[in-house]
Amino acid sequence: MKKHFWNIVTVICLGSLVLCFFRISWLKKEIKKLQNDVSSQITSLESNMRSNVSYMEGLLEQEASILANAEWKYGAYNREDFSLEVKCKITPKEYHPETTKAWIVFDEQEIPLELSNGQYVKSLQIPLFEESRVSQVMFEDDGVFRTETLDWTFSPLYDYIPDIYAYLVGRSSGNVRNGEYLWRHSGTLEVNWMGKGNAQAESVTMVRCLDGKSVEQMEIPLDEDDQNFSRSHEVALEYRIPFGSVQELYVDVVDTDGLRYRVLMNHIKIDENGIRIEEGEYEKQLQDGYTIIYDQEGKELYRGMR
Repeated sequence: MKKHFWNIVTVICLGSLVLCFFRISWLKKEIKKLQNDVSSQITSLESNMRSNVSYMEGLLEQEASILANAEWKYGAYNREDFSLEVKCKITPKEYHPETTKAWIVFDEQEIPLELSNGQYVKSLQIPLFEESRVSQVMFEDDGVFRTETLDWTFSPLYDYIPDIYAYLVGRSSGNVRNGEYLWRHSGTLEVNWMGKGNAQAESVTMVRCLDGKSVEQMEIPLDEDDQNFSRSHEVALEYRIPFGSVQELYVDVVDTDGLRYRVLMNHIKIDENGIRIEEGEYEKQLQDGYTIIYDQEGKELYRGMR
């Protein structure tokens, strides 16, 4: 009888231990859940506090500002001098139409503004391939000057000029045959145009150059009135490259602004023994979208990574 009693006690104790184990495990999960909830609430609170601080700082800056509004936008492109119009509009909180004069500091030069319908306005002409800046606006009224920083930066090369990418997809091979290097490619020629300004693409051409001279061209079909497009053109290319020569394949895109964009797509250098030489510089250019931009007369306007 006593033996059964201790067996029962042992079973009860083991059962209690198992229950305690599951209870402790559940409590750990609950504590972990509470910790996560508290952490999430703290993160949310910190985010709300930062938003409120930013909002209050914005209100204080707006209150301290002498301007009710200040804005700019790109206007028309001038193909004669390769410049781009920038339209500036600035509205002060307080001004006297008869006596208040205003200027902006444009590339370290003071440019007077004109009053029109309660706004001080000015159209600037900025170079297409350089960065320009308006750093400050100034007002003068009966000898009293007020100034405010604007920090406007204009980068037409990145804001207006389209992004163009061209590359070959598929299988390429090369081998020496009859004293020349025979290069083949079978697949597609991919061209992507992402317009930013008002210009549209008018034509797309693949250009093959040997030692810097154009020796062959191939037109790529293009739909009309495309602001943005992506073209996949099937190609089966086979070119002979003399020993000691360099072959380059480009894609030329001409737009309605009269600019021609030449994008490097393929570069192969063969030495005097018919061995292909790998050139890291050109590999980087192929990856980074090396582009040359010409005017209608073929004059080079820009060369570099985009």
